[in-house]
Amino acid sequence: MRPSLITFTGVDEHTNPETLFELSNLYPIEFGILIGDRKSPRFPNFKALPKFAQTIKFSCHFCGHYSNDILRADFQEASEILIERGIYFERAQINSREQPINLEVLQMFAEAFDVQTIWQTRASAIDYSYFHNRYPDVKV
Repeated sequence: MRPSLITFTGVDEHTNPETLFELSNLYPIEFGILIGDRKSPRFPNFKALPKFAQTIKFSCHFCGHYSNDILRADFQEASEILIERGIYFERAQINSREQPINLEVLQMFAEAFDVQTIWQTRASAIDYSYFHNRYPDVKV
């Protein structure tokens, strides 16, 4: 059985664009770009990323203060990344350890940027059916 979507996370300025194009032609892939505090080499230099342009699927994975801001309904920096960077993101993933969170804020985020939004957490006691029924545009 062929998967409907594969996500490779960690694209940065050192990633060979030809490899991304080749994989994209073979498989249903999106490439995740980690967006977080600049203290780690895990987070790419945005100046180098537009070379990947609009030809392949990307997801934006917000970490650190970016995800914390989003969860407080402060979308300013997220807006700069999602709209002004020259890369079209089909999906946004909010990585957070905070509990509980206000899913209405994530619903607002999904609607504001017209992007599928996923919340990733390490929590183990979550009623997923409640979230799915109440917030259809937010995936947990």
